[in-house]
Amino acid sequence: MSEPTALDDWTDIRGWFPARKAIRSKSWSHAISNRMHGNRIGDLLDSHAATQLALLLDQRDDARVKALRTFAAINHEQAAAAFRLTLIVNVSVPVLILTLLNQAFPGLLGRLYTASRQAGELSFWIQLNVLLTALALLLLILIYSISCLNQARDIRLLIELFAAERGINFGLEDMSDLQSG
Repeated sequence: MSEPTALDDWTDIRGWFPARKAIRSKSWSHAISNRMHGNRIGDLLDSHAATQLALLLDQRDDARVKALRTFAAINHEQAAAAFRLTLIVNVSVPVLILTLLNQAFPGLLGRLYTASRQAGELSFWIQLNVLLTALALLLLILIYSISCLNQARDIRLLIELFAAERGINFGLEDMSDLQSG
C-alpha cells in the first residue's frame, strides 16, 4: 500500500475538525469569548482532534507538513472570504435595498407597515412570523459561517504550532533552501 497523499491527509484532518464543534456555544451563552483567559494555546491543544493531528504530523516529513500548512492557509483564507461574502449578501445587501427603497419612495416602509396593521391582526402576525423566521435563518447562517472560520483558523494554528515544535519554518528562513539549489 502506498503512502497517503497530502490530499488524503487533508481529508482526514478536515474530518477530525467538524464545523459544528467550532461554534463555541459557551462564548455565545454569556457574550464573552472563552478565549479571553490566558490559557488559549492550552485550550487549542486540549482536544482529541489536536492529538490526532499531532500524531499524523509526527508521521510525516517536513515537506508534507509544509504542504499541509499550505492547505490550511488556503482553507483559512477561503473560509474568511466565504464569511465576508455571507455577511455582505445576507446583511449589507438587504439593508442597502431597504435604504434605497426608503430614499426613492419616502415613507414607503411606514405605509407598508400601516397597511399590514390595517389589513387585520392575522395578516400582521403572519408577516411578523415571516420576518422573525427570516432573521432566525440569517442568524443560523452567520453562526455556521463563523464556526467554519473558527475551524479553519484552529487547523491552521495547530499545524503551525506543531511545525514550530519540530523547527519547521514557514517564513524567510525557507529562502536559504531556494538559494542553495
